[in-house]
Parts: sequence; C-alpha cells; structure tokens
Amino acid sequence: MDESDFIQGYINAIYFTDTGDETQPESDVMMAPETLQLIKNDCRDFIGNAAGLLDEAVTRVGYDAERAGHDFWLTRNGHGAGFWCRDELEDGGLGDKLTAIVAWFHGVGLYTGDDGLAYLS
Repeated sequence: MDESDFIQGYINAIYFTDTGDETQPESDVMMAPETLQLIKNDCRDFIGNAAGLLDEAVTRVGYDAERAGHDFWLTRNGHGAGFWCRDELEDGGLGDKLTAIVAWFHGVGLYTGDDGLAYLS
C-alpha cells in the first residue's frame, strides 16, 4: 500500500466533505502543520493495523491506495459511504473487515483556527 497515495486520498476526502459549505472552512484553506502531522499519524496507524487486508484488496481486486485513504476518512466520520459499500470489497468481507478496524478511530472534523489555518477537532 503506497502510504503517500493513501494520505493524499484521505486529504482529498477531507476537502471534499468538510470544506466549502457555509458553515465549513473555505475550500482553499491551508492545513496547519499540526493537522498534517495528525493526518499522517492516523493514516500510518490505520495502514499498520490493516496492512494485510489492504494488500489483499490491492492484489486481489485492484483497489488502490488513494481510494483506500478516501474511504478511511468517509468511514471514520460516518459519511454514509466508505469501505463497507464498495462492491469490489464485498468478496471475502474485506469492506466489513476494514470498517471494523476503522472503529478504533474516533470521528474528526475540520475547522478554521484563529490563524486562518485548518485544524481537526
């Protein structure tokens, strides 16, 4: 699993779901360095805990790291889509197994700090 692609997919999902609406940060908000570090840490923790399942998804069904990162964000925050609803992850219960690992991570949201940078709550 390519860690940098996974992290990029995760960040893309954050911008897709948590920016641009009236009560959300602007769609071009920059993330604080601390936020980027938290993102990297969480993504690395998830990849470490789910490595075997992610590798199986990549090799057996062609699932890619960027989509996996995107699905990690969606699943952890209850966006109504994510690992459990990917048709390609149904075989062998991969989607359900990945979703179970995500349950170890609490939901987070993005907000704009007083300094104009984005932070996770």
